[in-house]
Amino acid sequence: MNTSMALGQSAGVLLQLFASLLIADFCSGVLHWVEDRYLTQHWPIVGKLIVNANNLHHAQPRAFTGDGFWLRNWPSLFVGLVLAFGFLL
Repeated sequence: MNTSMALGQSAGVLLQLFASLLIADFCSGVLHWVEDRYLTQHWPIVGKLIVNANNLHHAQPRAFTGDGFWLRNWPSLFVGLVLAFGFLL
């Protein structure tokens, strides 16, 4: 393997990493917009776990810093793990 081929592969990996970050950021923005626009507190499960926390986040942006990392992020982590497991099957 020569140096130019190694540099080309490294550039390709960096480009894929950057594109993945952009796509993940866009998708999270779309999900946040959907939460703001369409979800209500009256939805079963989702309303209590996600919508109330999202509304509090908009009313008091620093309120979430009072909770620990796991308490604040477990719903997102759970959904991510379920999706990842589903893709692996």
